[in-house]
Amino acid sequence: MEPVQAMPAQAQASSVTNWMDSIKETLLNWYNKLDLNSNKVIELASYFAVAFFIGFILKRHARILFSCAIVLTIALLIFAYFDLAFINWSKVRELTNISPNDTLGTLIENCIIWVKQNIILVISALLGILFGYKIG
Repeated sequence: MEPVQAMPAQAQASSVTNWMDSIKETLLNWYNKLDLNSNKVIELASYFAVAFFIGFILKRHARILFSCAIVLTIALLIFAYFDLAFINWSKVRELTNISPNDTLGTLIENCIIWVKQNIILVISALLGILFGYKIG
């Protein structure tokens, strides 16, 4: 059995350099594949920041926020039932871009299509919510 010999210093340095170069090339290929420019980076950062804030607030005040939302929704629907408040559903559909013929299935399909087209933004927002929730 032959004794194991240490690698010469030049061989160690070249292997580290090759390793660093391969990581650099991989990151550059990934960057080019994503086609990032300054506008996309700003958009990604804004999605992350807003989602971070939402995650932070949810961690601290989720119970209060959900309780208030439920109470306000029920109160608004009761007021609308007794004609104390009027909800213009055609304006609501117009603002949300929902046609009268849309079903829940078509709305879900449209959401899935949007997520597929904007997967990087969705990942950025999810990471923002997770980090905000974790820190909050």
